[in-house]
Amino acid sequence: MNFKQLLKESFIYGLGIVFSQGIIFFTLPIYTSLFNPSDYGNLDLVNTVGLLFNIIFIMGMDSTQAYYYMKDINANISPKKSISSILRLRIVIGFFISVITISILCFFKDLFFVSSEFYFAIILVLIINFFNALINNNIEIFRLKFQPWTYNLFMFIQAILSVFLSIFFIVHYGFGINGYFLGFLTSSLITYSFVFYYTREYFNIKFKKTDLKFWISFLKYGVPLGLTSLAYQFIISIDRFFILNLRGAHELGIYAAGVNISMASALIIVAFRKAWWPYAMSIINKDSFYQVNKKIAVYFLSFAILISTITTVFSPFLVQIFTDLKFINSWIIVSLYSWVHIWFGFILISGLVLFKEKKTSYILFAFIFACFLNFGLNFILVEKYGGIGASLSSVIALGIANFIFMVISAYKYNMKWSWLKISTLCLASVVTNFLLIEYISNNINKFYF
Repeated sequence: MNFKQLLKESFIYGLGIVFSQGIIFFTLPIYTSLFNPSDYGNLDLVNTVGLLFNIIFIMGMDSTQAYYYMKDINANISPKKSISSILRLRIVIGFFISVITISILCFFKDLFFVSSEFYFAIILVLIINFFNALINNNIEIFRLKFQPWTYNLFMFIQAILSVFLSIFFIVHYGFGINGYFLGFLTSSLITYSFVFYYTREYFNIKFKKTDLKFWISFLKYGVPLGLTSLAYQFIISIDRFFILNLRGAHELGIYAAGVNISMASALIIVAFRKAWWPYAMSIINKDSFYQVNKKIAVYFLSFAILISTITTVFSPFLVQIFTDLKFINSWIIVSLYSWVHIWFGFILISGLVLFKEKKTSYILFAFIFACFLNFGLNFILVEKYGGIGASLSSVIALGIANFIFMVISAYKYNMKWSWLKISTLCLASVVTNFLLIEYISNNINKFYF
């Protein structure tokens, strides 16, 4: 696979993300008409809990599977044994987490839940994310085999089914919030049935005596990455609490609108991540690895400047299109937060040597440091600068985490980065965005509205 193929697959994954996520986005008016603000708020809260379950169920096993799959392929060994063992491990993890969580929820049902509807919604979202983790495990094989269209097809099918069935259960049966999650659960079950059938030749779910030995290696590699995902979630979530407590709900609404609109730039980064990861794993043990990673770092940051610049220029337009004029001040959040997505994407480049050396614990420690740094920066900046301070806190914390990965890779594992080029690109981005933001701030009414 060459760079041209990498760009092609990034584009294909981008189309898949736009279509699958776009379906859910464009049905937003339907859901907001079916639920009152209170119910919709509860639905969003349950989805947030579901995101936590998703991270726990995956627990870094997606990256672990990619690493061991490509390791076997490069050694001319069939990867079926290792990836089947990972599937069995995920089934065991998911089963025990589900049983323990449901038991705890049943015991404290009256203490934590005002209504049984909310309680059942949590149970449903728990099971949904268990099956989504299994879907993720099996369709990942298409990414690793460089078959992006097949991967996109299953993602698209699941998105279509989820929306259709959730609306069906809400409207036809009047199940309310539980109808929404019941639709997504049914979709996950149907999708996994198809996915398992079409990937059955790659997996064996029969447990083996050698599983325990494999599982220890998998967990050593994957758990730090799972905890890193939790740390990242902390970084991009704690700012809401600071803004709410120090600046109020109105400022939080402006900030949330900007963050959500900035997801337009995130789609490009996610597409690159999906294409880059299997490619990176395929060359990770080859002689060309260090040189390729060095070049990709420069190419990625060059492209990042372009993304950031375009996002900044068009941010007022995006705010005007997707929100009401009372949210106009969120345009600057759209601009700044684009670098949160960029730094998150860059982790798969800056930390790739640590993946290669199986030193994923270093990634976790760097993220823990970034969490504390982000917390301190929010405490200092949010009260005075509001959402701008919160955005800068996340950008700085994630930027420093990437810098730590690069320093460790350079001085411990001899990764020769293009420090001058990377520094120049970062400085150019800071200057460009500062000038653009200053210009737009002074002329926003004249040139945009």
